[in-house]
Amino acid sequence: MRHLQCFLLCVLALPGIANGQESTSYALVEGSTFQRGCFAPCECPIGQEQPLTGSFSLAPVSDNGLFAEYAMSDVRWKVEGSSYATPPDAAITGAGTYTVGGEFAIQQQMQADLSIAGAAPEHFDSGRVAGGGGFPDRIDIEISEHGKVCFDTVIHVVAQAADCGSNVTYCPEPSSTALLASGAVVLALLYRRRAGSAS
Repeated sequence: MRHLQCFLLCVLALPGIANGQESTSYALVEGSTFQRGCFAPCECPIGQEQPLTGSFSLAPVSDNGLFAEYAMSDVRWKVEGSSYATPPDAAITGAGTYTVGGEFAIQQQMQADLSIAGAAPEHFDSGRVAGGGGFPDRIDIEISEHGKVCFDTVIHVVAQAADCGSNVTYCPEPSSTALLASGAVVLALLYRRRAGSAS
């Protein structure tokens, strides 16, 4: 059954099938981690980094010649094992955006509204940071809720572009409700970013 579910996800990611856009599937690889707890300057417990597995998709939205923006959907990740203040093997779902480009140096930014273990979605953001030179083959970026200050949740995303033959280690069954929610989150993030640019 899991192989069938992964096959369906790959079909949804084929060019022209996802909202008429060309979509690329990405699989999380070694180096992807989840960590929750207290960072400087606060002093309280902090959990160890736990391996993170799963996949997501990127579809092009816009390209102004300087920065290219992609809608991130089908986020289906899983925290391997137990992490501080987090249920064991917690599932992470949601959607967001990924932007890459730059005039003098390549920069990247990932934003996402993510639900962890079924909790209400929280907003994660990397900020505009250096990196993205390996795109579109590879993405390496760190996102967090509060900029890695005091109590925070930090997710290190290391992803490789994947075809349908790739070994995706976590592939839960997608529901129609989850797919609709992901689309709504992407639209909300894009509207929020463009409204900010206009102000």
